[in-house]
Amino acid sequence: MTRKTKADLEVNDPAKATGDFVGGLAGVLAAPNLAAATDQIFKDSETMTHWLSRYAAVDTPKLQGRAFEYLETLKFNEHAALSGSDLRASTTQMTTPTGPVDIEILKGSAGEVVREVQAKSYGDPSAAIRTLGQPKYEGQGRLVPADQEAALRERLEERSTAHLTASQQDDVEKNLMGALKHGSVSSGGTTRGEAEFAASHPEIVAWMFEGTAALREVGVAGAEGALAGGGFGLAFSALNNGYAAASGSKDPQTAIVDTVRASACAAARGGVVGAGARTLAIMGRQHGFTTFASGAGPAAVAATVFQVSHCVYRYSRGEIEGDELWEGAGGAMLRGTTCFYCGLAGQILIPVPVVGAIVGSTVGYVTASILVQSGLLGVGPSNKVAAEKKRREEIESITAASIERMAECRIEIERLISEDAWQFEQVLMPALDNLEGQLVAGTAESAIIALAGINAALGLCVGFRDFTAFDEFMRDPDSTLIL
Repeated sequence: MTRKTKADLEVNDPAKATGDFVGGLAGVLAAPNLAAATDQIFKDSETMTHWLSRYAAVDTPKLQGRAFEYLETLKFNEHAALSGSDLRASTTQMTTPTGPVDIEILKGSAGEVVREVQAKSYGDPSAAIRTLGQPKYEGQGRLVPADQEAALRERLEERSTAHLTASQQDDVEKNLMGALKHGSVSSGGTTRGEAEFAASHPEIVAWMFEGTAALREVGVAGAEGALAGGGFGLAFSALNNGYAAASGSKDPQTAIVDTVRASACAAARGGVVGAGARTLAIMGRQHGFTTFASGAGPAAVAATVFQVSHCVYRYSRGEIEGDELWEGAGGAMLRGTTCFYCGLAGQILIPVPVVGAIVGSTVGYVTASILVQSGLLGVGPSNKVAAEKKRREEIESITAASIERMAECRIEIERLISEDAWQFEQVLMPALDNLEGQLVAGTAESAIIALAGINAALGLCVGFRDFTAFDEFMRDPDSTLIL
């Protein structure tokens, strides 16, 4: 028997592999409010980009008013999501563009309107006050650019706007705001310059907001992944080295140093995998793969990518040979695959959203790591299964036959789908249209005939075609209705 070297043992070290997965899983599950904020930003920035791009031909001084509303809404919703608030802001530009309300602040899933806001971004403070003081805006929040709020308040205090009554000016002053705000949630404000830039470059502004949100989320995930990976590495290494020190095979000082070193290495690996897993989760959420993004899938993929990359790196440095590279990379992919399928099984056995998939994936990943290390599962010359050449050839033969059979089944399925489509369009739809027409016309007997036609189109039939046959059917105690 060939003795494995230290480099060989590190290729598929179950402790390190499991620590990577734990770090990735912690990164995916960290800070759910950040995920909600990121998703909200992507949604609002997409809306802003879509509508501002449609009005790109409008002069910037006019379009910046729309951009101002979108930016304030986006910032308000980001803060609400980060703080876990159920408040959300929504512009009314595309629903009631000429209405008296520009922004509505909504509460809860029912969307109860708790605040109405009129937004104005003018170059002249006096003109803004005159417009905001119109009676149709009475009682609403008066939102202005953050860099204009002080000037407007100063003129309102001086009562320098002769076009408005004292009560109108009081109403504007009372409800004036330099940032969209309700309760503890605030947008933080937007300047007129920011609005003009967004009007001219909506895509760039959207990328800035989306990139900042994604980096913030990935950064927190990396920190959580490092914490979880380091904690797992510390616990595992402490047990291992503690046993070695107690048995006398390692002196206590060396055991302590090895424990600290292993913990630091696990933290670094967990941080990298955690950040990578969260990046995959963000991408999954934005493309509609919410189930994948909220489970253990991103962690398994990120851990696999990291471990394969690490094997390639070590091979490029000459630390391991080609066989060890193949064995390490194959083991990483086997762990990822096992994690995925065990996650599916766990979700079936534990029908609680996310929980079942995470439990199943974790058990599968740890089990696969141990099996790969033991040689019962894996690839390469040291693998017990791979050593059975005859068995491997049989598996290849069965797989080839299965692939051929699957191709035949696919052709047959496509043929049946084509036939059913023709049956639906040419036979069933006309029969359904005939029944609908008879029901609208109110001709009961014709409707029954049309219903029989539908059954005939489906290859079935009812036991009566007219009222006489129907009466006989109803009087017969042994009759059975077959549809």
